[in-house]
Amino acid sequence: MAYRIVEISTIQDFLSVPSEDLGACLKAFQAHIEKVKLEMTDARHLGASQVTAMRCFTWQRRSTDRSTERPVVVTGSTALRDLGVKPAAVFRLRELNIYCLEDCSEVSQDELMATPDIGHKTVLSIRESLNAIGMDFKEHPNPRRAANNRARLLRNVPLSERGKSINATSEIAQLGLTTSTFSRFSRSNINTVGQLLDLRVSDLSSMFGSSGLREITQTLDALGLTLKANPSMLEQWRYGLRTKEDMPLPSDRAPITELRPWIGSSADAYKRHGLDTVEDLKHFFTDRNERVRGVGAYTLRRTIDFLAAHYGITNFAHHP
Repeated sequence: MAYRIVEISTIQDFLSVPSEDLGACLKAFQAHIEKVKLEMTDARHLGASQVTAMRCFTWQRRSTDRSTERPVVVTGSTALRDLGVKPAAVFRLRELNIYCLEDCSEVSQDELMATPDIGHKTVLSIRESLNAIGMDFKEHPNPRRAANNRARLLRNVPLSERGKSINATSEIAQLGLTTSTFSRFSRSNINTVGQLLDLRVSDLSSMFGSSGLREITQTLDALGLTLKANPSMLEQWRYGLRTKEDMPLPSDRAPITELRPWIGSSADAYKRHGLDTVEDLKHFFTDRNERVRGVGAYTLRRTIDFLAAHYGITNFAHHP
């Protein structure tokens, strides 16, 4: 384009900005206003008797080539605006006497989250910058509350990123679990990922119920972690982690109890009758016609329908 710089001192001057660039110009103008407000705050903080008012705004159309931009070297004295913190958030931080990155280590996460115009993304961005120079926010006086704050913040981090730094010694907070689930771990004095992985599915089910158990196992799966006592498919079905539609049919040599997802507790009745495997059940229904204690006509029909539909058996000796 022919133009590169536009000086704006009146609303009329915005008419010289092409329509396709007007949105970018207005955003830049808003950022300029926030910058001037910050400078005025700084001047008053330093005791200046007079503050120069904004008179003219000069907008330069930004080049789309960013190959020549210099990366910001993060240090404790790096200004927050250089870290990409939004001007509105920078303005609020100035009100808390926070001017550079290391100043953020003097406040807690709770204080920042309670400040207007500062949200999860801003707090997370600042924390990452602090961690890059070996610092962090001021810890909450209550250790459990501090860990809960970390867990809440980490829920906004993609699981793929979280998993890069998690091992057996990591805090449970790094999993980014919901507040209720994390709090139950804290009350049970389970504080590390290693302690969690030592638990059985039955333990987790009794502690958290079905919804909490699903949250925990889904999080572990997404992070590539597994319980040391890895549950069988039958256990996963029993605790609501898997449906029978997701399970392969047991082989002929499999224990008859593995048919519970399809034929229910009648599998136990057949076992008490002396049928130990799936193959034994098939032979029983094709070769023998006798009653099974605890199995009525409805359950018998249900078993026959199952064997016919899933194993293709048609020559039944039983006729309920």
